[in-house]
Amino acid sequence: MCQIEGSMLAAVFSGRYENNMDYNNGGNVYIGYPPPLMIPLMDWLTTNQDASPDEQAPTLNIPPSHEDVWDGALSVSIGLESLFSRPPAAKMFNSVPKKCK
Repeated sequence: MCQIEGSMLAAVFSGRYENNMDYNNGGNVYIGYPPPLMIPLMDWLTTNQDASPDEQAPTLNIPPSHEDVWDGALSVSIGLESLFSRPPAAKMFNSVPKKCK
């Protein structure tokens, strides 16, 4: 969680905010985002951590149904917008119905 220096995710899990975090009954940190959003991020972080320096960064695949939540999480809670932000046009046309054949 701390491998991307300068990110909000790294700051939150640095230990400085340990008393301000929400925990579940098992003592695990509670993150209020749905698993279809967080599991791809955790997979990406693991793959990125295990990759050699000369390997290209893996692709992060967020389900289309969670892309709007992901866009908000990137800039507000996770702080990884510079790594994963989609171009503005992609965001703008994301919700436009596709009626072309």
